[in-house]
Amino acid sequence: MAYSNHRTNRHHREYRHHEENTIELQDLYVNRNHRARHGQDYYEAVPKGSENDEDCRIPWFPETFDIGKYLYRAAIFFLVIAIGAGVGHIVFVVKFVTTDTTGFEPEDSSFPFFKNSGFADCAARPADAANCSVIMEIISHGGPDKAYLDKGYTPIATQGRSKQGTHYDWCQAASCFNGYAVLPTTPQDSVVGLTTFELWGNINTAAIMTIWALINQYRAYKKHPQHCSGIGFSDWAQLLLSLAMVVWWWVEYVQFAIDPVLNASNSIDEWITTWQLAVNIHYHPFSCALKRRHGLKRALKIALTLLALAQWCATIQVLTAGWTHILDQGSFTQSYDCVQDLISNTTSVPGCSAQELCSDSMLLSNPYFSWDFMERQVMLGALGCFVLLTATALSPLLCILSGKKEKVLERDIRPILGPAFTGFFAAVVSGMALAVLIQLNNHMARAGPLVVKEACRTVHVGLSPWRYYLDVGSDYAKAIRIIKIWFNV
Repeated sequence: MAYSNHRTNRHHREYRHHEENTIELQDLYVNRNHRARHGQDYYEAVPKGSENDEDCRIPWFPETFDIGKYLYRAAIFFLVIAIGAGVGHIVFVVKFVTTDTTGFEPEDSSFPFFKNSGFADCAARPADAANCSVIMEIISHGGPDKAYLDKGYTPIATQGRSKQGTHYDWCQAASCFNGYAVLPTTPQDSVVGLTTFELWGNINTAAIMTIWALINQYRAYKKHPQHCSGIGFSDWAQLLLSLAMVVWWWVEYVQFAIDPVLNASNSIDEWITTWQLAVNIHYHPFSCALKRRHGLKRALKIALTLLALAQWCATIQVLTAGWTHILDQGSFTQSYDCVQDLISNTTSVPGCSAQELCSDSMLLSNPYFSWDFMERQVMLGALGCFVLLTATALSPLLCILSGKKEKVLERDIRPILGPAFTGFFAAVVSGMALAVLIQLNNHMARAGPLVVKEACRTVHVGLSPWRYYLDVGSDYAKAIRIIKIWFNV
């Protein structure tokens, strides 16, 4: 009897040992292995009766990695913030494109003179000599206006300014140029370029894509830890959307490379989408979907990695050449073309003839118009996201070069965890952008950049960005701009 019990107990121990170490699921055997030196478990999903297939390895969250569930909850929380900011972005898009433009249409006879700004009404007000003296005194203290002032021009490129308790708004400044000649012009394509509204949309899309990638990865392992379940709907959606973004971004970049503009609106964060595609091929479910096509999988990894590197380098070019307008507070490059048929005034003042005014690149430039200090922080937030994404994208490579390749390959979320954390940061920046715009919306009027040439008593009125240029142009052009924002291109 004792022998029988001993045999039965041994049988149960052997059965339990076998059950704990080998899991049979349909036609798969899943061997559970423990790498003590890394403190992590992972699974290898292999066809029944075959050799271990290293390419079908499914790294698994460590059992001791209790923070995983909190990370997942954090990802959901920040994704909700990003989606909420995206909904806010859509609401403002609708508000901007439905703005009443009566009297401000490009076909209107006054448009070449005043564009979509309120300059005509403000300049018609009687100027207060005392107030104008104070305003000019405040402007003369330099800051972003110094480069213009040094060359004899007066720029008005803010909604308002204050100094030592004295404040003026844009309309008050415009009234100081009552009686000045207004130079009629048409904007070049580069004028309707990068704005903080585009940056906000780009940041938000980058946040959603990086956090979405982390959530997909986490769910893939939590729901199917024992086997590859194939590429699901969410995986396909992420893949196809990412490919569409990458292709469109390169189309826009080629156009920029052929004809560079100083106010390029190309996204500086889209390259991370390509990088994530290259990383995801190594992991479930894409790795197992390509497990029998080793050559194709390796070629895709190499091609996407090189493409991501090329896209990052192209982004650096966009930053250095295409962001001059927003980084350097504008450029003196000519951004408007004269409508000489509408110039009726002639003068004998040297340098003030119609031909000379129309060739004055500084007068016809496009100063960066600032609405508010906090609005400009959105641009700095976009640059911060770019730096963080670059650092986190390089971290797996640095680990591999330092001899920790196995550690990187086995910890499934490590390569995408960094970009996801940057996505958390981007979601916060996006939420702040929404708050800033809600506050600015109550104060934004039809203000726009002005450049005044005092020697000629001539003022040039630029396009007003009060609706981020979504109140000008054809419906088709506006639709393309909006879709580009949401596709992060």
